[in-house]
Amino acid sequence: FMYHSNTLIQMLFTEEQLLCSICLDVFTEPVSTPCGHNFCKSCIFTHWQQDAPCCCPLCKQEFSSRPLLQVNTLVSELVGQFRNRSEEASLSSDTPAAEGDVLCDMCTESKQKALKSCLVCLMSYCQLHLLAHESLPRLKTHPLMEPLGQLEERLCSSHHRAETKKTERGERSAHRQAEDWTTQLQQELNELQRRSTELEQLQRSNDHLTFLQNLPRVKTTTGLKDWSQISLQEPALRLQWTGPWFSSFPLSLKK
Repeated sequence: FMYHSNTLIQMLFTEEQLLCSICLDVFTEPVSTPCGHNFCKSCIFTHWQQDAPCCCPLCKQEFSSRPLLQVNTLVSELVGQFRNRSEEASLSSDTPAAEGDVLCDMCTESKQKALKSCLVCLMSYCQLHLLAHESLPRLKTHPLMEPLGQLEERLCSSHHRAETKKTERGERSAHRQAEDWTTQLQQELNELQRRSTELEQLQRSNDHLTFLQNLPRVKTTTGLKDWSQISLQEPALRLQWTGPWFSSFPLSLKK
């Protein structure tokens, strides 16, 4: 009768129900809150130390004072049976970890060989600790890959290289933009110098009628760019416009 009772209980509890919703691992010292939810004892204590007001992490029911938690003996027994079965299955199916193998980041005692690495959690898991990613809906979406050692360092290195390339592309683009503006400014400077020369010639002329007829054309700003809309506040552009080559600009253009 006891065997059938245990079997029935195991059928009523899914593997997902044996996972703590805080640490996402199999319960350790499971306790129940007054609202009926189960958590690892250390997890719920830590959560309540950090969270105010005191409430259930799952249903958000608030408690006027920290409630007295009850040890859930039923869940504790099921967790023990589950761990035993999982460890037996792991020992029978997994090959012993050899030198160079990626080890599970969650194992606290005897490190088991990792089966998968998670690209979101940046951790590697053995068969037992991979359960959460296979059971919980919010973890099922995490991309898994073949176990990879020093995952976080490798991904950070890849991210750094990607950011470096992005920065280099931005600097090249800013350099091209600065060169285009330099060309336009030089052309406008030449045009302004030409008009200045022409204006000086008109001023020296004794023909007042010719002076009055040509003055509007010389003074017009038609065809000149409105440089007041150009911003040099971006770091890459500031670099291009304050670099060594900028010192060779004509003094009049800088002014």
